[in-house]
Amino acid sequence: IAVIYALGPCSMNSGVNARRLRHVIKNARENDRIKAVVLRVDSPGGDILPSDIVAEELRKTAEEKPVIISQGWVAASGGYWISMYADKIVASPWTITGSIGVIGLMVYDDSLGTKLGLTYDNTQIGDHADLFAGFSLPLIGTIPNRNLTEFERGFMEKEIKLSYDYFITKVAAGRNMDKDAVHDIAQGRVWTGTAGLENGLIDELGGLELAINLARQAAGICPDERVDIAEMPPKGLINPAIFQPKLLGL
Repeated sequence: IAVIYALGPCSMNSGVNARRLRHVIKNARENDRIKAVVLRVDSPGGDILPSDIVAEELRKTAEEKPVIISQGWVAASGGYWISMYADKIVASPWTITGSIGVIGLMVYDDSLGTKLGLTYDNTQIGDHADLFAGFSLPLIGTIPNRNLTEFERGFMEKEIKLSYDYFITKVAAGRNMDKDAVHDIAQGRVWTGTAGLENGLIDELGGLELAINLARQAAGICPDERVDIAEMPPKGLINPAIFQPKLLGL
């Protein structure tokens, strides 16, 4: 049984690290010695793309062998996104789960550059080419030089709503629920594991040990048969990028 860890924010190169984790899941799926997969999720969410990449690899894996999700302290937003295609989701009564929603944030320079003695200039073709352009600060990165126009705000609002609809559609498919029922418990709401069991977001209350036992049963392994636990991916060093604030993104 493979126990795969998805820990930290849903990002491409840090935290859950979708670039690496997709290959870890794929390798577990293609390894004939691995009869079932347990994904241990402890993530507050993050970006849409890495969440969807990991979720799709798990969906493909669930078509070939049992996949059980074990949710830790938090499996919210993107953390729930990567959970939704499993055969079963296990969480503790105190797990923070759900938060099925999409949020957008725009931070721009409102006289900060002037106070710091920093200036910014640009050359552009196109009305919106400078949307995310501005001066840069160490550890923080680029701070846009201006706020959104009404047109840009409307466009971003449309994109956020489309992403939300995409999210609840996928949850409905993964959990065999009606889309309207998912919307009723979504809208960014967070739930405890106990409440999540009542509204259909999870299947059983318990920890990692229960998830492994469920994976064992789903794989048809006899109770007295020896099972090796393969933990993946290997532990690495701390990525200093986790200390860098993120000002822009969904």
